Amino acid sequence: MNRSTYQTLRAQMALKGHSLSTLSRCVEMKYHTLLRKMRRESEFTLNEALRIREVLCYPGAVENLFKSTEEGAAFFMEDQR
Repeated sequence: MNRSTYQTLRAQMALKGHSLSTLSRCVEMKYHTLLRKMRRESEFTLNEALRIREVLCYPGAVENLFKSTEEGAAFFMEDQR
């Protein structure tokens, strides 16, 4: 797993005392699904990103929370509804 991916998200998780396991329960996502998304094997939907931001009480823009240090961009996709 690339630890440089989603550094702000990982930092906020640590500040709020969340592991992948506890965060997955709080946002009602299966652990392995969250793990794949954190590894960037699949993308977060916008709704998932917003739920994570809410759970972490992150005051900044969702784009900043999901910024990639590798490319400087957020990685989530619009919901397909």
